[in-house]
Amino acid sequence: MNRRATRGLSRYLFIGGTISVIAVACLLVTIQSNHASETKEGKVNLATTSKIESPLIPPIDAAAPSIIETASFGLG
Repeated sequence: MNRRATRGLSRYLFIGGTISVIAVACLLVTIQSNHASETKEGKVNLATTSKIESPLIPPIDAAAPSIIETASFGLG
């Protein structure tokens, strides 16, 4: 009988320990996500809200030739 009682007790301790570990992990994830939303990085303005005018075409692209010739080199 002693062995059966020990087996039942160890089973309940294992289940209780597993539930405790899962509860602590969930608590840490919740605390970490709350802290991340309060940091300075979470309050940064998005680039889409800023009013930046697009620049004109760069001079090197404006003077591009009408015919582009390419070359390929075979290896082997």
